Amino acid sequence: MPTSRSIRRLRHFVTGNPRLYRLAKIIRFSLTLGPWRPLIIRSLQRLQHNPPLPKLSEPTLFPSLDIESAVSSLDRLGWAPGLTLPPQYVDDILKYVADSPEAVLHDTHEKSEALRRIVFDPQVLSVVRRYIGTEPLFVGTALWKSRIAPRATPDYRGRTYAQRFHFDVADFRSVTLFIYLTDVETADAGAHVLIEGTHQIKSMREIVTPYLTDTLAQAKYGDRIKVVTGPRGTGFFEEQTIIHKQALPQQPRVALLITYSLRRRGAWG
Repeated sequence: MPTSRSIRRLRHFVTGNPRLYRLAKIIRFSLTLGPWRPLIIRSLQRLQHNPPLPKLSEPTLFPSLDIESAVSSLDRLGWAPGLTLPPQYVDDILKYVADSPEAVLHDTHEKSEALRRIVFDPQVLSVVRRYIGTEPLFVGTALWKSRIAPRATPDYRGRTYAQRFHFDVADFRSVTLFIYLTDVETADAGAHVLIEGTHQIKSMREIVTPYLTDTLAQAKYGDRIKVVTGPRGTGFFEEQTIIHKQALPQQPRVALLITYSLRRRGAWG
Protein backbone atom coordinates (compact mmCIF):
# COMPACT_ATOMS: atom_id res chain seq x y z
CA MET A 1 0.00 0.00 0.00
CA PRO A 2 1.64 3.30 -1.07
CA THR A 3 2.17 5.82 1.70
CA SER A 4 1.41 9.53 1.43
CA ARG A 5 5.16 10.15 1.41
CA SER A 6 5.75 7.81 -1.54
CA ILE A 7 2.84 9.39 -3.39
CA ARG A 8 4.36 12.85 -2.86
CA ARG A 9 7.69 11.60 -4.16
CA LEU A 10 6.07 10.09 -7.24
CA ARG A 11 4.14 13.32 -7.89
CA HIS A 12 7.31 15.37 -7.51
CA PHE A 13 9.15 13.05 -9.92
CA VAL A 14 6.37 13.26 -12.52
CA THR A 15 5.95 17.04 -12.33
CA GLY A 16 9.73 17.47 -12.59
CA ASN A 17 9.80 15.62 -15.91
CA PRO A 18 7.94 17.72 -18.56
CA ARG A 19 7.31 14.84 -20.98
CA LEU A 20 6.17 12.46 -18.29
CA TYR A 21 3.98 15.16 -16.74
CA ARG A 22 2.32 15.85 -20.09
CA LEU A 23 1.67 12.13 -20.61
CA ALA A 24 0.19 11.86 -17.10
CA LYS A 25 -2.12 14.81 -17.81
CA ILE A 26 -3.28 13.28 -21.09
CA ILE A 27 -4.11 9.99 -19.35
CA ARG A 28 -5.89 11.79 -16.52
CA PHE A 29 -7.82 14.08 -18.87
CA SER A 30 -8.82 11.09 -21.02
CA LEU A 31 -10.26 9.32 -17.98
CA THR A 32 -12.12 12.42 -16.83
CA LEU A 33 -13.35 13.86 -20.14
CA GLY A 34 -13.69 10.83 -22.41
CA PRO A 35 -16.90 9.20 -23.74
CA TRP A 36 -17.53 7.36 -20.46
CA ARG A 37 -17.79 10.65 -18.53
CA PRO A 38 -21.65 10.75 -18.34
CA LEU A 39 -21.79 7.17 -17.02
CA ILE A 40 -19.16 7.90 -14.36
CA ILE A 41 -20.99 11.08 -13.31
CA ARG A 42 -24.28 9.22 -12.91
CA SER A 43 -22.57 6.48 -10.89
CA LEU A 44 -20.86 8.99 -8.60
CA GLN A 45 -24.10 10.92 -8.12
CA ARG A 46 -25.74 7.72 -6.83
CA LEU A 47 -22.82 6.54 -4.71
CA GLN A 48 -21.33 9.77 -3.39
CA HIS A 49 -22.20 10.70 0.18
CA ASN A 50 -20.50 14.02 0.80
CA PRO A 51 -21.02 15.70 4.18
CA PRO A 52 -23.68 18.43 4.05
CA LEU A 53 -22.44 21.98 3.57
CA PRO A 54 -23.24 24.51 6.32
CA LYS A 55 -26.69 26.07 6.41
CA LEU A 56 -26.72 29.81 7.04
CA SER A 57 -29.37 31.46 9.14
CA GLU A 58 -29.00 34.67 7.11
CA PRO A 59 -31.14 35.25 3.99
CA THR A 60 -29.71 34.91 0.50
CA LEU A 61 -27.62 37.70 -1.00
CA PHE A 62 -29.00 36.85 -4.45
CA PRO A 63 -32.82 36.87 -4.26
CA SER A 64 -33.17 37.51 -8.01
CA LEU A 65 -31.09 34.48 -9.00
CA ASP A 66 -33.27 32.14 -11.10
CA ILE A 67 -32.19 28.65 -10.02
CA GLU A 68 -33.97 26.75 -12.82
CA SER A 69 -32.58 29.05 -15.51
CA ALA A 70 -29.04 28.90 -14.11
CA VAL A 71 -28.98 25.08 -13.93
CA SER A 72 -30.43 24.79 -17.43
CA SER A 73 -27.82 27.20 -18.81
CA LEU A 74 -24.98 25.31 -17.10
CA ASP A 75 -26.21 22.04 -18.60
CA ARG A 76 -26.65 23.41 -22.13
CA LEU A 77 -23.96 26.08 -22.46
CA GLY A 78 -21.48 25.40 -19.67
CA TRP A 79 -22.04 28.74 -17.92
CA ALA A 80 -24.84 30.81 -16.43
CA PRO A 81 -25.10 34.55 -15.65
CA GLY A 82 -27.64 36.09 -13.30
CA LEU A 83 -25.94 37.16 -10.05
CA THR A 84 -25.19 40.60 -8.65
CA LEU A 85 -23.33 40.93 -5.35
CA PRO A 86 -24.60 43.85 -3.23
CA PRO A 87 -22.17 46.84 -3.18
CA GLN A 88 -21.48 46.68 0.56
CA TYR A 89 -20.14 43.14 0.22
CA VAL A 90 -17.96 44.15 -2.72
CA ASP A 91 -16.55 46.96 -0.56
CA ASP A 92 -15.90 44.62 2.39
CA ILE A 93 -13.96 42.14 0.25
CA LEU A 94 -11.95 44.86 -1.50
CA LYS A 95 -10.86 46.23 1.90
CA TYR A 96 -9.58 42.78 2.75
CA VAL A 97 -7.76 42.48 -0.58
CA ALA A 98 -6.15 45.91 -0.19
CA ASP A 99 -4.34 44.76 2.96
CA SER A 100 -2.44 42.01 1.12
CA PRO A 101 0.40 42.40 -1.40
CA GLU A 102 -0.19 38.91 -2.83
CA ALA A 103 -1.60 38.51 -6.34
CA VAL A 104 -3.74 35.51 -5.35
CA LEU A 105 -5.35 34.94 -1.97
CA HIS A 106 -6.65 31.44 -1.25
CA ASP A 107 -9.39 30.34 1.17
CA THR A 108 -10.03 33.84 2.47
CA HIS A 109 -13.58 32.81 3.46
CA GLU A 110 -12.02 31.58 6.70
CA LYS A 111 -11.18 35.18 7.63
CA SER A 112 -13.92 37.14 5.88
CA GLU A 113 -17.57 37.02 6.94
CA ALA A 114 -18.61 38.53 3.60
CA LEU A 115 -16.93 35.72 1.70
CA ARG A 116 -18.41 33.07 3.97
CA ARG A 117 -21.88 34.44 3.23
CA ILE A 118 -21.27 34.06 -0.50
CA VAL A 119 -19.70 30.57 -0.32
CA PHE A 120 -22.62 29.09 1.62
CA ASP A 121 -25.41 31.29 0.26
CA PRO A 122 -28.59 29.17 -0.03
CA GLN A 123 -29.41 30.30 -3.58
CA VAL A 124 -25.85 29.66 -4.77
CA LEU A 125 -25.81 26.21 -3.19
CA SER A 126 -29.19 25.39 -4.71
CA VAL A 127 -27.76 25.97 -8.19
CA VAL A 128 -24.57 24.05 -7.39
CA ARG A 129 -26.43 21.07 -5.87
CA ARG A 130 -28.77 20.83 -8.84
CA TYR A 131 -25.93 20.98 -11.35
CA ILE A 132 -23.55 18.65 -9.47
CA GLY A 133 -26.44 16.23 -8.92
CA THR A 134 -25.69 15.51 -5.26
CA GLU A 135 -24.33 17.29 -2.18
CA PRO A 136 -21.20 18.99 -3.56
CA LEU A 137 -17.78 19.35 -2.04
CA PHE A 138 -16.59 22.90 -1.42
CA VAL A 139 -13.11 23.09 -2.97
CA GLY A 140 -12.05 26.62 -1.96
CA THR A 141 -11.94 30.31 -2.76
CA ALA A 142 -9.42 32.46 -4.60
CA LEU A 143 -9.17 36.22 -4.93
CA TRP A 144 -7.27 37.12 -8.12
CA LYS A 145 -5.72 40.55 -8.48
CA SER A 146 -4.78 41.05 -12.14
CA ARG A 147 -2.56 44.02 -12.87
CA ILE A 148 -2.10 45.77 -16.18
CA ALA A 149 -0.50 43.26 -18.55
CA PRO A 150 1.55 43.76 -21.70
CA ARG A 151 0.18 42.23 -24.90
CA ALA A 152 2.83 39.52 -24.68
CA THR A 153 3.74 38.04 -21.30
CA PRO A 154 7.07 36.21 -20.77
CA ASP A 155 6.91 32.74 -19.28
CA TYR A 156 9.51 31.19 -16.95
CA ARG A 157 11.79 30.45 -19.91
CA GLY A 158 11.65 33.99 -21.24
CA ARG A 159 9.31 33.13 -24.11
CA THR A 160 6.31 35.35 -24.75
CA TYR A 161 2.70 34.49 -25.45
CA ALA A 162 -0.75 36.01 -25.28
CA GLN A 163 -3.08 34.27 -22.85
CA ARG A 164 -4.57 31.29 -24.67
CA PHE A 165 -7.91 29.55 -24.59
CA HIS A 166 -7.79 26.38 -22.48
CA PHE A 167 -9.89 24.19 -20.22
CA ASP A 168 -9.36 23.05 -16.62
CA VAL A 169 -10.08 19.66 -15.09
CA ALA A 170 -10.96 19.76 -11.41
CA ASP A 171 -13.31 16.77 -11.39
CA PHE A 172 -15.76 14.77 -13.51
CA ARG A 173 -18.19 17.60 -12.74
CA SER A 174 -17.34 20.91 -11.08
CA VAL A 175 -18.57 24.48 -11.09
CA THR A 176 -16.91 27.80 -10.27
CA LEU A 177 -18.71 30.96 -9.25
CA PHE A 178 -16.98 34.08 -10.59
CA ILE A 179 -17.71 37.53 -9.20
CA TYR A 180 -16.08 40.69 -10.56
CA LEU A 181 -15.07 42.99 -7.69
CA THR A 182 -13.99 45.79 -10.03
CA ASP A 183 -15.70 47.13 -13.15
CA VAL A 184 -15.12 44.91 -16.18
CA GLU A 185 -17.10 46.80 -18.81
CA THR A 186 -14.88 45.86 -21.76
CA ALA A 187 -12.58 43.02 -22.79
CA ASP A 188 -9.55 45.23 -22.10
CA ALA A 189 -10.58 45.37 -18.45
CA GLY A 190 -9.57 41.70 -18.09
CA ALA A 191 -12.90 40.16 -19.03
CA HIS A 192 -13.47 36.43 -18.80
CA VAL A 193 -13.91 34.93 -22.27
CA LEU A 194 -15.55 31.54 -22.81
CA ILE A 195 -16.77 29.30 -25.63
CA GLU A 196 -20.31 28.09 -25.09
CA GLY A 197 -21.03 24.38 -25.27
CA THR A 198 -17.41 23.22 -24.97
CA HIS A 199 -17.93 21.70 -21.51
CA GLN A 200 -19.15 18.39 -22.92
CA ILE A 201 -17.14 15.24 -23.76
CA LYS A 202 -13.76 16.09 -25.28
CA SER A 203 -12.24 14.37 -28.30
CA MET A 204 -8.77 12.85 -28.02
CA ARG A 205 -7.47 15.65 -30.24
CA GLU A 206 -8.84 18.25 -27.83
CA ILE A 207 -7.41 16.37 -24.86
CA VAL A 208 -3.86 16.22 -26.27
CA THR A 209 -3.99 19.86 -27.44
CA PRO A 210 -5.79 21.69 -24.60
CA TYR A 211 -4.75 25.17 -25.80
CA LEU A 212 -6.21 27.24 -28.64
CA THR A 213 -5.03 30.47 -30.21
CA ASP A 214 -7.55 33.23 -30.81
CA THR A 215 -7.33 32.58 -34.55
CA LEU A 216 -8.12 28.87 -34.22
CA ALA A 217 -10.89 29.52 -31.68
CA GLN A 218 -12.55 32.06 -33.98
CA ALA A 219 -12.30 29.75 -36.99
CA LYS A 220 -13.74 26.76 -35.13
CA TYR A 221 -16.33 28.33 -32.83
CA GLY A 222 -17.20 31.77 -34.25
CA ASP A 223 -20.15 33.38 -32.46
CA ARG A 224 -20.05 30.82 -29.65
CA ILE A 225 -17.22 32.88 -28.13
CA LYS A 226 -18.66 35.08 -25.37
CA VAL A 227 -16.94 37.97 -23.60
CA VAL A 228 -18.41 38.30 -20.10
CA THR A 229 -18.51 41.93 -19.04
CA GLY A 230 -20.29 43.90 -16.36
CA PRO A 231 -19.96 46.35 -13.47
CA ARG A 232 -18.42 45.33 -10.18
CA GLY A 233 -20.58 42.77 -8.41
CA THR A 234 -21.38 40.91 -11.64
CA GLY A 235 -21.38 37.15 -11.05
CA PHE A 236 -21.74 34.00 -13.15
CA PHE A 237 -21.34 30.23 -12.84
CA GLU A 238 -19.02 28.18 -15.05
CA GLU A 239 -18.28 24.49 -15.55
CA GLN A 240 -14.48 24.30 -15.37
CA THR A 241 -14.12 22.07 -18.42
CA ILE A 242 -15.49 24.78 -20.72
CA ILE A 243 -12.86 26.35 -22.99
CA HIS A 244 -12.04 29.80 -21.60
CA LYS A 245 -9.39 32.44 -20.98
CA GLN A 246 -8.94 35.84 -19.37
CA ALA A 247 -8.47 38.74 -21.75
CA LEU A 248 -5.24 40.57 -20.96
CA PRO A 249 -6.18 43.44 -18.64
CA GLN A 250 -5.28 47.00 -19.51
CA GLN A 251 -6.49 48.13 -16.09
CA PRO A 252 -6.31 46.42 -12.67
CA ARG A 253 -8.97 43.75 -12.10
CA VAL A 254 -10.02 41.88 -8.98
CA ALA A 255 -12.18 38.76 -9.20
CA LEU A 256 -13.49 36.23 -6.70
CA LEU A 257 -13.57 32.54 -7.64
CA ILE A 258 -15.43 29.92 -5.57
CA THR A 259 -15.19 26.29 -6.69
CA TYR A 260 -17.35 23.26 -5.88
CA SER A 261 -16.95 19.69 -7.17
CA LEU A 262 -18.60 16.28 -7.26
CA ARG A 263 -15.94 14.23 -5.50
CA ARG A 264 -12.50 15.85 -5.50
CA ARG A 265 -11.29 18.69 -3.27
CA GLY A 266 -8.03 19.46 -5.08
CA ALA A 267 -7.73 21.06 -8.53
CA TRP A 268 -6.25 18.93 -11.29
CA GLY A 269 -4.91 21.76 -13.43
